[in-house]
Amino acid sequence: MIWWAAVLTAFVLGLLWTAVHEGAHALAALARRRKVLSFKPWPHKVDGKFYFGRLTYEGRGTPDIHVAPYVLDAVVFAGAAILVFLLEQEVARSILFGVLFPPLVNTGAAVQARYRGVAQPDLSKVHWWAALVFFYLEAVYLGVALWVIAKGVYHG
Repeated sequence: MIWWAAVLTAFVLGLLWTAVHEGAHALAALARRRKVLSFKPWPHKVDGKFYFGRLTYEGRGTPDIHVAPYVLDAVVFAGAAILVFLLEQEVARSILFGVLFPPLVNTGAAVQARYRGVAQPDLSKVHWWAALVFFYLEAVYLGVALWVIAKGVYHG
């Protein structure tokens, strides 16, 4: 494993992941035929509250709009994890390993915020059993990431 490539990829994607997150909300809102009123995928304050990014749209939120970023996280994580094992080129595998971390961190932050009762996280706006799915999915993410690390460290 080429660790600097993985770390660099995770860092760059981590900086961009707020735009991916808010973009997933926006696409889900547009699929529901909601007009997007504002799209701010950068850190800012609104009425004294800090947001990493924020999207506003017409109408009320629905569960599919609230969980869209976490479904995208699952797809990106699964695709990158599969490719890490299928590809043989070391640099490509290392870059894909770095791709695993932004979805892991994004979903992990939402899950812990939901169950700690912090602010108004997306997962607090859906039924508890729907949020619980992402709690268990986060455990799978961690297990796979640790497995990939162990495979890379012990099997070259």
